[in-house]
Amino acid sequence: MELNFSTCQGHVVELAQLLVGYFQKKDYDLTKLQGSINYDYFNKMLAKGKEKGDMVATAKALIEATAMLPKYRVLNVNALTLNNAGAYIYQELGYALAWGNEYMNQLTDAGLPAALVAKKIKFNFGSVPITSLKLPSSAQRVCCGPISWLPIIRNACATAKTRANTTNAAVLPR
Repeated sequence: MELNFSTCQGHVVELAQLLVGYFQKKDYDLTKLQGSINYDYFNKMLAKGKEKGDMVATAKALIEATAMLPKYRVLNVNALTLNNAGAYIYQELGYALAWGNEYMNQLTDAGLPAALVAKKIKFNFGSVPITSLKLPSSAQRVCCGPISWLPIIRNACATAKTRANTTNAAVLPR
């Protein structure tokens, strides 16, 4: 069973802390619990035109708060908003991958491991009405999404390794 939670962006870290505390109090095996907390910074900007807080700081705090819940995804890509706005399947998939890539770039630049960030991202796609369902295009989204996401993760991991192996050189004045 999977439990998925949603609250306003200003309280996602507090919700995560409450959940971890509750699960510990009930003596659940935290490594087996699966679910998500719906934190989607970019969707708020897309849907409402508003920025709420600092994405990097909130995402880092959220990932730290759910560190004991390895199967909980807390960075959401709600591409279903694009579907609801009339995007085609390929547009929804393309923008979702770019959205996820932005999470990867900003959070790895902030020092979080790429593998950890990738494990904390959850993609939510819209559904296609039965009248316009074309099996090949719907199947392509299901099949191509993970295949397209893999190079983004590999690139983020390689970039993180390159940064770790680079030594800081002192710049001398001329």
